Amino acid sequence: MAARPLRVGDRAEKELVLDRAEVVRLATELGDPNPLHHDEAVARASRFGGLIASGGHLLGLLTSFCAAFTTGYGPGVGLGFSYELRRAALAGTPVRLRWEVTAVERSERLRGDVVTLAGAIEDARDGTVLVTGAGRVLARGDLG
Repeated sequence: MAARPLRVGDRAEKELVLDRAEVVRLATELGDPNPLHHDEAVARASRFGGLIASGGHLLGLLTSFCAAFTTGYGPGVGLGFSYELRRAALAGTPVRLRWEVTAVERSERLRGDVVTLAGAIEDARDGTVLVTGAGRVLARGDLG
């Protein structure tokens, strides 16, 4: 655990590959029947040229990475997130997840710090932005 609270400018990045089997498995588990996530032939014939990750898959990756980043500094809970899906993410694509703290405000009502963050998923090969995100997290020491 980090020895200090989150501050403006703190950031985290993580790279991973959108594994084909995971794309199919997560779309299935999330109940997303879109053949672009399951059927190679349909996906190959589409404008994407192959299987793409479901929105739920991408948002789950980005949200859970935010939790890993922020709770590394101490206990906290999410207050709200918003996302924009900007480009499809093909199975097999190496991606970079990132979050940066943009504001920290003390909340007496919530008895902790409200941390505002900006996030994204980018294609790790060329930096193309696939997803953008914004989040608010309550950082509070007595939640642990």
